[in-house]
Amino acid sequence: MVLTTALDETARVLSLAIATLIEMGEAHPAEHIYLAGNGRLSTLVVGRAPLTPDDTRTLDEAVRALQYKTLVSPAGALPTPYTSASCTPGRLMSWCDSCCR
Repeated sequence: MVLTTALDETARVLSLAIATLIEMGEAHPAEHIYLAGNGRLSTLVVGRAPLTPDDTRTLDEAVRALQYKTLVSPAGALPTPYTSASCTPGRLMSWCDSCCR
């Protein structure tokens, strides 16, 4: 039996979003992704087009109001090795774990 934690699911969904953007031909998938969480719940925003500074500013304001923490944004919260096609969900989970604690 495998118990899935919120962190496992966050890493899985994030890796799926990155893989989908790469498969669609996006050279810089991190510019399309915003991920915020509070330790128990994560919210992922993925845009077909890169998120604009206004998009990011609006999301940052919501994160502050909800007392969440920004984990990934176009501003560069996700290091480049995690947005490559060779990144595994386990590696992303490890990164998420270090950010959420």
